[in-house]
Amino acid sequence: MRRIFSGLNVKAAGLAGGALGVVVFVICVAFGVLFPAFTTMRHLLEAAFPGFMWLTPAGFLIGFVESFFYGALAAALAAAFYNFFAFDLGDGELPAR
Repeated sequence: MRRIFSGLNVKAAGLAGGALGVVVFVICVAFGVLFPAFTTMRHLLEAAFPGFMWLTPAGFLIGFVESFFYGALAAALAAAFYNFFAFDLGDGELPAR
């Protein structure tokens, strides 16, 4: 019996990665608010997200959107590369549609 490779859904992986990026961003901001003596979080977020300013509504929105975008991009690329190499190294069959 031949196994047919169906691959990872790149769109679903991208959305999941974007959601994970947002969750991590919110946790990092909450950590920075709860422990203001640790300024490393503030400097890290300001360096990672262009336009982000600490504890401003616009800065939070920019960081929120950028973290979703970066997470989605990373996960979608990972899924696309996985599909490419799994097909290339597998039995070479695409699913019948």
